[in-house]
Amino acid sequence: MNFRLLTSVPFLLTVAVILFVIGSAVPGPNGATNEVVIAKKEPFVVWASYQGQLESNTVSTIMSRFRGTATIIHIAPEGVRVSKGDTLVRFDSSALERELVKLERDVTLARLDLNGLEKAELPLELKNIEVELTEAILDLETESQYLAESINLAKEGLVSDQEVKKQNLKVDELNARLETLKMQKQLTVEYLHPSRLEQARATLASAEQELDLARDQLETSVIRAPMDGVTSYRPINVGGEFRAVRIGDTVYPNQPFMVLPNIDDLVIHIEVPENELSRVQVGNSVIIYPVAFPSLKLNGVVRSVGAIAQSSPLHPAWQKYFRATIELDDTKPQLRPGMSVTANIFSYSNEDATVIPRTTVIWENGQPYAEVIIGNKVEKRLLELGMSNNEMFEVVAGVSPGDGLVVR
Repeated sequence: MNFRLLTSVPFLLTVAVILFVIGSAVPGPNGATNEVVIAKKEPFVVWASYQGQLESNTVSTIMSRFRGTATIIHIAPEGVRVSKGDTLVRFDSSALERELVKLERDVTLARLDLNGLEKAELPLELKNIEVELTEAILDLETESQYLAESINLAKEGLVSDQEVKKQNLKVDELNARLETLKMQKQLTVEYLHPSRLEQARATLASAEQELDLARDQLETSVIRAPMDGVTSYRPINVGGEFRAVRIGDTVYPNQPFMVLPNIDDLVIHIEVPENELSRVQVGNSVIIYPVAFPSLKLNGVVRSVGAIAQSSPLHPAWQKYFRATIELDDTKPQLRPGMSVTANIFSYSNEDATVIPRTTVIWENGQPYAEVIIGNKVEKRLLELGMSNNEMFEVVAGVSPGDGLVVR
């Protein structure tokens, strides 16, 4: 059957049984007469009706990402439609802007220190060590030659042994100085200069990181809409008062104070009693009537049905429900999240069903019976019932089309 065709004429087919009244009356209690109807073959449709609520399928929660407390100096009015990128909230950032100037100066100075150290100070220090090292080598060569000459002169008795010893000590001192300079150069190249460079780079990196954090913080002082939607304030505790925020209020990091539902992506949530779960299946067509706009008719389809039965706070704990989601085929500008709706779900159809009115069914000990006219007598029969709507039962066994039934 074409479900969309059915949804265009809801309830017309559900009550498409014209009850034929038999001319002869059937005696009832105390001599009264009862109406008699005929069981018929008719197309039979079942619509299950539930109360639900419109909700946005996508909702963005707005909260402060500002480090520490943030004072609101601008906020978008509640209930206005915004586009992605529009300004929702602006926090006071004057102190941060002053701090940003100081941090930019620190970064500049740290970068200059590193450049000066890397390109001037350290190369000059190394150059000085190399000059001293060259001088020490030349001095050692000169004094070593003079020592050799002194030894030869001492053999000829022209220089005293004391002078030779003195020259020898001088050569030893120059050797020691040369070794010290060589070690100084090695340690400077391998450890001292790299260490000072790393320290300067770390200082610059730290200053740059502080500056980046401050810039990020400055960006968080403005909250922009992450998507299209309608602003909706969420009450919070402000100074001991539970209310919506306003200009001048202070909020804390990660404290939600606004939500932004996308009203172009609305769904309906309903609670289905567990004894009616068979009536609501994924793919079933739905007709929706908003309570606020009863003349407005919307079409939809059951998108999902919960896998776990749960209790509802509005009903006794022993009653279990399955949460179902209905997807709208289209939406209207006047619809808003939170609106109440009536959802009529196409649950069942049988083009060739045997149907009888509910008023002909008698319940005894949980079993359905009907009183069937057989000639001039009334026969009580046990029924096997199928689906039902507000007015009719589908009969699987117990009566046949054409049987006359007593209305009670």
